[in-house]
Amino acid sequence: MASFRLSDRTNIFWLLALEGADLLWINKKGQNLAHLLMHHRASHEEILNVLFDTGVDPAVTDLDCRTLAHHGAIHGVFTKDLLKFLEYRGVLDLHTRDSIGKTPLNYAEEEVNREFPEDIFSIHRQRGELENS
Repeated sequence: MASFRLSDRTNIFWLLALEGADLLWINKKGQNLAHLLMHHRASHEEILNVLFDTGVDPAVTDLDCRTLAHHGAIHGVFTKDLLKFLEYRGVLDLHTRDSIGKTPLNYAEEEVNREFPEDIFSIHRQRGELENS
């Protein structure tokens, strides 16, 4: 499933939800579907609404004491839209510390300041050297 795009995963979510999948499922790391949605570099508010309305607790922590906001910050989806959505739902908590003492804001700051490796293919793309022959 790692090769699917988010839109594919969104379609899979809706299919499984309509077929009666257990939306309260939790994995071995204590992560619920809301936590896992944050791993895909997008926060799909419609899916989060369904999960919350179904009973997924947005404040629950996983085995590393990380909340939905921690996962959102770690995986780069800690956006103004996500913040507004969580605030609207009354579940925005930026101060809970995880098992290593970090808050969602700490992770968001790390994500913003993270240096990405130089794209080694960019010069070749500019020259057109990577196109199929």
